[in-house]
Amino acid sequence: MELKRFRISIAGITETHLVGNGTDPIGEGYHLLWSGQTTTRRNGVGLVLDNKSIKCLLSFTPVSDRIANARLSHKQGKMTVLVCYAPTNEADDEAKETFYSALANELSKISPHDIVILLGDMNATVSDNHDLWRQVIGPVIPDPLNDNGLRLLQLCSMHNLVITNTLFARKDIHKYTWYSNDGRTKKMIDYIIVSQRWRSSISNCRTYRSAEIGNTDHRLVVANMRLRLQAQRSQPRPTKIDVSPIKRYGPSMPLMSRTASTHSCHLKVLRTHGSRLRRMSWSQRPQILEGRSVLRKHGFSSIRLTSLSRDARQGFWATCRPTGASMVSATS
Repeated sequence: MELKRFRISIAGITETHLVGNGTDPIGEGYHLLWSGQTTTRRNGVGLVLDNKSIKCLLSFTPVSDRIANARLSHKQGKMTVLVCYAPTNEADDEAKETFYSALANELSKISPHDIVILLGDMNATVSDNHDLWRQVIGPVIPDPLNDNGLRLLQLCSMHNLVITNTLFARKDIHKYTWYSNDGRTKKMIDYIIVSQRWRSSISNCRTYRSAEIGNTDHRLVVANMRLRLQAQRSQPRPTKIDVSPIKRYGPSMPLMSRTASTHSCHLKVLRTHGSRLRRMSWSQRPQILEGRSVLRKHGFSSIRLTSLSRDARQGFWATCRPTGASMVSATS
């Protein structure tokens, strides 16, 4: 199977001519999900998923014989894939309006967090006016604009989509997706369209003439997509308060009964300068909790209490001020 040879995980096919809708394995590790008319074998669209992708399938909605909707999950979120088969450019305006209204309705239902991928035969040639449609198309446009192309550009602009076929400069044989029976007329009418947000994740999009995909005048269009996602930065873990210096230097029930936030600065001083204080005798140890000026005099960093209220600061100093030579304890 050509899908396996080209290592394709998700493929959209049109003109399946299958009745109704359903899901069937088609061999070589692929599954077909299709949507068609209830009685006649006309039009029809289908989605082919490999074994890995079918396990990620959340839902499949056969909208009509021209539109099918599938939603898949991946590690970072959800992905919605639409397979479409638009009326020809010569069709009447009513048929075109019905199709594009239904397609716009399906796009409006998609979650804004989903990756949107639109695959299909749009029977449209888009404009070469890159300046006007800069957010929708790239600089590579081989054909003039037609009516279907204008409708497609307006749809993509409204729903923030970009046509990936136009993003990469290729030879003509790798641009055109449809050839007439005489081989003289050729056009780009089959597209792979993605959300503008994921435009940079498309690394390649081209046509492969060598793919043998049955009796059809269309060529296989393949795009390589990689997801560039940045993990959210984890929140810093709160610093654990070390109370061992208080336990080491004697009873301090008044301090321990206070909340940890009130005395976090006090404990930080003890944790930072505890080894220095242990080397000093009791008579040499300064009363570091007497005030900021005493701390600066003895070379200790000042205690920051700006985040506390006025009453909390007064209570902090009243509790921490020693009565004797002890450093932390209210009793020696």
